[in-house]
Amino acid sequence: MKYTLSKIKRQAIMEIKKKVEEFFEVNYGLGSLDPDEDLFELGLVDSMALVIMVAYFEKEFDVTIYRDDITTQSFGTINKIICGLEKKIHQQ
Repeated sequence: MKYTLSKIKRQAIMEIKKKVEEFFEVNYGLGSLDPDEDLFELGLVDSMALVIMVAYFEKEFDVTIYRDDITTQSFGTINKIICGLEKKIHQQ
């Protein structure tokens, strides 16, 4: 089987997506959530939850998420979280 860069990238994104969804399922009991739903507006994430979430993702993906990276824009939805983590992983 031939692996292209785009196929490897897709697999990496799917793995990130799986881990992010698992985080919300385990910590919030959410089995299914619209990936574009605003987590802050839903009341699922507040400042304390954001700190816990960032610490978990740093450990899980072996990345450093700097204070300037932590905004409601970058962590507002599941899709934004996945996109931000994918960028962080590929920067390292």
